[in-house]
Amino acid sequence: MEVEELIQLSFLWICLIIVVGFIIVVLSSKPMEHKYKVPYEDAKKFEAIGKTDEAILKYKETIYHLENDYKEEKLSKGDDKQRLKMIDQMKEKVVQLEEGKGS
Repeated sequence: MEVEELIQLSFLWICLIIVVGFIIVVLSSKPMEHKYKVPYEDAKKFEAIGKTDEAILKYKETIYHLENDYKEEKLSKGDDKQRLKMIDQMKEKVVQLEEGKGS
């Protein structure tokens, strides 16, 4: 009976360790942060108040994040299409602001 109790107790401890490990993994895995959002919002604010140079820098930072932060991620075709569209829009915005600055 002692051996059976030890086996049952060992089995319970192993199950408890597995459950605790699973909980730790689930709680510690954070969703990917979208680092492009902050510079994008800043760029729009700078553009709105007429700070063109700062807006251009922030749009370029947004482009950088959109081009580089998603290399390891497996995006769906729709998400990747949207990301590429945003990159094109940001590049057009930079060109537009740089041309407007020269006038």
